[in-house]
Amino acid sequence: MLCERQLLIDILNNNVPDFTGKKYIWGTGNTAFLYQQGLKRLNASKELLISGYTDSNPKIWGGNCSGYPVYSPEELASQDDAVVLICTIKPENIRQIREKCAAYNLKSYLIDEVILKLHWHEVIQVYDFLNDNRSKEIYFHMVMCRLFGENPNPEMVETTPYFSVPEVMANEGSGCFVDCGGFNGDTVEQYIWKKDGVFDSILAIEPDAYNIRAMNSRFDRLKREWNLTDEKLSVLHAAIGEHSDDIYVESYSTNNGLASKVVEAPAKDTERVHITSIDDLFKDRKVSFIKADIESYEYNMLLGADEVINRDHPVMAICIYHNAVDFYSIPLLIRQIDSGYQFKIRQHSYTQLDTVLYCW
Repeated sequence: MLCERQLLIDILNNNVPDFTGKKYIWGTGNTAFLYQQGLKRLNASKELLISGYTDSNPKIWGGNCSGYPVYSPEELASQDDAVVLICTIKPENIRQIREKCAAYNLKSYLIDEVILKLHWHEVIQVYDFLNDNRSKEIYFHMVMCRLFGENPNPEMVETTPYFSVPEVMANEGSGCFVDCGGFNGDTVEQYIWKKDGVFDSILAIEPDAYNIRAMNSRFDRLKREWNLTDEKLSVLHAAIGEHSDDIYVESYSTNNGLASKVVEAPAKDTERVHITSIDDLFKDRKVSFIKADIESYEYNMLLGADEVINRDHPVMAICIYHNAVDFYSIPLLIRQIDSGYQFKIRQHSYTQLDTVLYCW
């Protein structure tokens, strides 16, 4: 592992991007949205200031993306100091965008390469405190995938998320299993089977109304099959974050409600929902397990759960794959909140999706 650690340091410090000048993100779709929370944190510290977006779709030129103007590639090519940050995880799309940037004589880098190399010290910190060699191997491998725009090798992938690390299940105490991003209840059903139906209570939190209907249908069946009461198995139609507020939620248009995104203003097909925090929800109830897959709001959720985490030390399974900032900042935040945690990382997708941090 010492050789691997040094190799990771060397690669992160090799060919560090020279991106002085105005920076534009190429990509205005769902992946670009998932970077907004991480970019806000980088923007607040003035580490990565974005001037706008670009895309090959002429229909969106002159519009805006996340409050920034969208330019055509030709407009960027007319500038002397434009730098393009490629924001996609699909290798084929990365290759095509690189070719387009080269055709316009635009300097370009993967946004993950820029972020991870800027924060190589934090990446190494996370690598160092991971609990086992398998986690270090997976973390090293997934950092390489993000640096070079590649999918993981199949041998790095384990197909069952959230409950695949024995230490998490073995160290779970009494209290509520909180499923942040409950989708249609599939993870809750897996949890019930893992626990043989013996648990204190479950609360599934989900902002998307279509998913709430699907989840309620599943939970009605589970209550009959396992003889569960409403107190044992319940649903909250809300988003989860740092503070309580009202927000607007829009379902992704291409995946049948598999995920939803928070938008800043009402628009067609958006739904107004309440956002709350773990600390507000569980002032007088104990939490035993937090699972979170909430479309890049995991960091915000943890900020709003610091009292519960300190009080109950719940085991956790937290997704860190939504953007490169989360890849190092989420583990470091958890360690800052409660230094007593141990950590493992597992990869559960054959793409760059579904990298999960396990804490106990």
